[in-house]
Amino acid sequence: FGQKVDALEKAVAIDGPFAAEGKAARKAITAFRSIEDLRVPLVHGVGKISIDKNANWTLVLRHTPIRSGKADPQLRVIEQDEATETLTKLHRHSQTLCAVLGNLRKTFPQ
Repeated sequence: FGQKVDALEKAVAIDGPFAAEGKAARKAITAFRSIEDLRVPLVHGVGKISIDKNANWTLVLRHTPIRSGKADPQLRVIEQDEATETLTKLHRHSQTLCAVLGNLRKTFPQ
């Protein structure tokens, strides 16, 4: 998924082959990328969930990316309120991105 978004971003970049057509897409991709940092630990990590006495949950995600041949263990803690906000942003940004890409697709002959 990340590689596809990277390729799309390059195609509509200011110096990309579809720069003129992709102006709106650049903005939508940037907004979508603002929440992408959670994707890697969710997809590749291991998580534990704790529930407090008020029935609010906390998710602890651990993942270990390999950078320059070295393991880089990382920890991400997400509370329920933050997850709810992130989900709202994800819905909004993904709907916008889908709409913008649909419009972009219409600019090209079928």
